[in-house]
Amino acid sequence: MKTINIALLVAAILMVGCAPESTENAQLTDAPAPLFPDYDGTTVPVNICPLCIDFVGEAEKVDFLFVGDRGGQIRQQNSGSFDPDIDDWHELLSQNAGDSLTAHIAAKNNGQWQRFRPLRIAVSPDSIDARLVYRLIAPAFQTFSNLSIQDRDLESFDLDIVTDNNLMQESCMNCHAFNHNKPDQMVLHVRGTRGGTFLRTDGQLRYYNTKTDSTLNAFAYAYWHPDGRYIAFSMNTTRQLFHTDSEKRIDVFDGASDICVFDTQTDQILHAPHLRTNKFENFPTFSPDGKTIYFTVADSVKMPQEHRDAMFVICSVDFDAEQGRIGTKVDTLVDLRAEGFSSSVPRPSPDGRFLMFNTLAFGNFPIWHPQSDLWIYDIANRQVRRLDEANSPHSEAWHTWSSKSLWYSTVSRRIDGLHSLLFIAQIDSAGRSTKPFLLPQRHPDRFYTAELRSFNCPELINAPVNLDRAQAIRLFEAKPRRPVTLQ
Repeated sequence: MKTINIALLVAAILMVGCAPESTENAQLTDAPAPLFPDYDGTTVPVNICPLCIDFVGEAEKVDFLFVGDRGGQIRQQNSGSFDPDIDDWHELLSQNAGDSLTAHIAAKNNGQWQRFRPLRIAVSPDSIDARLVYRLIAPAFQTFSNLSIQDRDLESFDLDIVTDNNLMQESCMNCHAFNHNKPDQMVLHVRGTRGGTFLRTDGQLRYYNTKTDSTLNAFAYAYWHPDGRYIAFSMNTTRQLFHTDSEKRIDVFDGASDICVFDTQTDQILHAPHLRTNKFENFPTFSPDGKTIYFTVADSVKMPQEHRDAMFVICSVDFDAEQGRIGTKVDTLVDLRAEGFSSSVPRPSPDGRFLMFNTLAFGNFPIWHPQSDLWIYDIANRQVRRLDEANSPHSEAWHTWSSKSLWYSTVSRRIDGLHSLLFIAQIDSAGRSTKPFLLPQRHPDRFYTAELRSFNCPELINAPVNLDRAQAIRLFEAKPRRPVTLQ
């Protein structure tokens, strides 16, 4: 009688049990598979983390087969989640950079397999900056408890907490900004009784009281000059207005707003009274060469009674970094008021080619307007158009460019009309966008069902933030804060 090797027998049984079932006889349908998220027709960067997918229909078992046009494949067969090994996924993307993946999805019910229409995902050879920093906050903004700023690795699912408002007496933290996709220079605004502005530059962290007797309010929205010495800031008196209309629950508006330029070497606000007028100036940004300031402006109206009459245009003014001087001639670049649009949040591409901005029916807080869309302005030929290929029936809002001007991240409520979620898309040299795809998560259906906060204020950066939270807390709790002066 032959001796049976128990170990080999067990291994053979396990191998048979783990082998995927054949789907060769599956019934074919032209219907799309019920998947979340929807990645069909998207273009992804070659360094993106795995596009995990959940099958959200009824199924005893689901077969996922991702095949590269240039070779390679990943197959998983389970109860309904595609969650590939990270190394295997990056190898598949690298092998198919510049080409596409085809995903074949089949589901088994009552012992019968059904194969759905394949979906296609283009793989760009261009990488995206490895980190995305954003804020998580309650979707209605009626409270700012449980608020955090997070630093997500886009090449994996690793996540760092930059800071959390529970560490700072539940203060409201917002308006984080970095110098052109580099985290070494950072600004972060904090509201509340101990509010102020954190500034990290030259390896030092400072905490400022940026309100003076001669300025409207403390600093808010920030944008760095490329040389790292200057920062453009807005100064806002922000208020909320609540509605009983189910389609329009809330408006956010500024009772007044100005913009300024701050010199980080002298702690001075540069002299520019023509940017601090009775008009509403907001959302300043520097051009990539540092010679121009872009911002929005609207004629003064009575707030909140006439908040629907606040219609913003995009303007520019010269800036001389060597002299620390702001020009006096203000040019209007984009004026869509005749078409019924107010313009907001102009953000220049790092190559200086485009301005991406939002339009809305009135005001300049697009996230609260379901009809707000992304637009693109070609700076060289002064042409403007709506990014129809990237917009949805719901609001599109905050956006940020990648360092090479090839990708952008934006906030959209296209999933459920309520929660603001992060999306990524590619943009070409003609200013045309690919279909935005949802920020990948492991077990995405479970993640986005459980995460009830909204994402906003994305910033793409090329390295981790590494903020010294202990030092930030000490500065937050200390008195007095560092003052600023008006030049």
